[in-house]
Amino acid sequence: MRSARTLGLWLVFAVGCASGNGATVFTLPDVVNEPGADTASVGFGDSGAGSDSTGVTDVGISDVPVDTVDLSDSVSTDGAGTDASGDATATPDVPATITSCFGHCGLVLETNPCHCGPTCKADGNCCSDYEVSCKCQSDAACDDGNPCTDDTCASGYCKQFPIFGKTCCNTDAQCSGGDACNVAKCLEGTCSLQATNCNDGLACTNDVCDPNTGACSNKLVAGQCFIDGACHKAGDYDPNSAGCASCDPLQSSTGWSPKPGMCIIDGGCYKSGDVNPMSSCAVCDTTKSTTAWTGKSGTCFIDGQCYNAKASNPQNSACELCDPAASSKAWSPVAGKCNIGGVCYDSGAVDPSAPDCRSCDPTKNKSDFTLKAGSCFIGGSCYTAGAVQAGSNSCGACDATKATTAWTFKPAGSACDDGSLCTTGEKCDGTGLCKGSPIANCCMADADCANYKFKAGEEPGPCDKVVCLKGAGICDKQAIALCCVSGVCCDVGAKSVMPINTVCNNSMKVGVQYQCNGQAVEQRPLYYGCTGASPSKCSSDTPGYGDWSPTGKVCDPSQNCVLVSPDVTPNCVNK
Repeated sequence: MRSARTLGLWLVFAVGCASGNGATVFTLPDVVNEPGADTASVGFGDSGAGSDSTGVTDVGISDVPVDTVDLSDSVSTDGAGTDASGDATATPDVPATITSCFGHCGLVLETNPCHCGPTCKADGNCCSDYEVSCKCQSDAACDDGNPCTDDTCASGYCKQFPIFGKTCCNTDAQCSGGDACNVAKCLEGTCSLQATNCNDGLACTNDVCDPNTGACSNKLVAGQCFIDGACHKAGDYDPNSAGCASCDPLQSSTGWSPKPGMCIIDGGCYKSGDVNPMSSCAVCDTTKSTTAWTGKSGTCFIDGQCYNAKASNPQNSACELCDPAASSKAWSPVAGKCNIGGVCYDSGAVDPSAPDCRSCDPTKNKSDFTLKAGSCFIGGSCYTAGAVQAGSNSCGACDATKATTAWTFKPAGSACDDGSLCTTGEKCDGTGLCKGSPIANCCMADADCANYKFKAGEEPGPCDKVVCLKGAGICDKQAIALCCVSGVCCDVGAKSVMPINTVCNNSMKVGVQYQCNGQAVEQRPLYYGCTGASPSKCSSDTPGYGDWSPTGKVCDPSQNCVLVSPDVTPNCVNK
């Protein structure tokens, strides 16, 4: 267990463990309550070390320069000795025991210069002679003052094993308890619960953490408003509304609410009955709206303008007018007309995008086209009653008595035909699809025959391919054109007939050709060549060409090499 005096002491494994005299050296930070000792070097295994009455090797101290103490000869581990100042009762703040190398392996040493063990030594992390300098005879000699270690003397050496539990820890995973709002954490070797901070900094909210999920909720306190990023209590006035609006949580907790009998319109405050300064036909009528102008009876207030009943829309006079009975805030269609998408249509006019099934019928709908009885309008297209959905194999159809804008599906289990030779027992699945059971060894495409098993003796050869006989659903083999595996004109690697004019036998010479290459005359042999249609047929009528080579004839620089015919040696003609 680690002592209180040495709790803050950390030792760092010095670069190059051996000192000049062969002693093992560690460098220590300040020793607590030891004036004048800023750093110290701990040495053991040198010539000054001895053994006390228990057989444990002593570690001593001798005089060294200022700020450095060499624990080498004069202080023993049983507590008696003399330090550099002559104090015969001083004892080193380092127990002469080894600490297990859990997590350190001799590189970072806590409270003990003998922080090493057999495993560390095997890894090359221990100083020489640690076995001699760091012995023990009882568990008590191994107490390192650390409540988070179990101290044991085993085989003459101390071992401190970490104790992890509710209090001691090395990682967060070793701590338990708490909930989603109080998470167990390992802080400086001690487990503690860290609470989730749900505070949103607003005085008008209750900040709560859900212990099951850890999620924060910040609910507005009763009688409070949260407007424009600030908290307000019920009755607080909007400073920008001249006393016309206040916080009234019963109306709205997130915006200013008009006072009874008042309208707030475009940021202005008006009493019930006040007329719109911009239009005499609009008034504040709190029974209709507290945030917008209300048109006077018998008038229309549209786009900020006032219109009398039956006044035409200046932008669409043939189709729209002011009809307060229908709407006092928007234009209404003229009788016998349809206003669809801003376009005016006469009664009976067809929909340009669906002329077969939709038309203007003001008696039924003045703002959209009316569907023809018995028809379906699905996906932007017209369908007559009974029309079958593409790809459904009669499982989906137009049935206007059930739906006019979607396909009507036959009940699951209804008979159908998917048009495939390779399925049987087809039934509708209730979602518009026709499904059946596959027929073994049946094909619809060549890819279906990839794993087809032929009868013994009928297997395809190297120049056959497996194909599906369309319309029959049967896999069969078919010869590959110009495929070959032998012959003088066969490219065996590619299993194909060699191209026309390829030399098929260079011992079958049939002639010579000539050419001019500058001033030099060249020739090449002609052999029987491949026809490009047979793996074994050579023909003198289809020559194969050898390589060009010099004939030795070269025209004089004052002459030109002239070729009359490829079959005749060129002539040298004076320039």
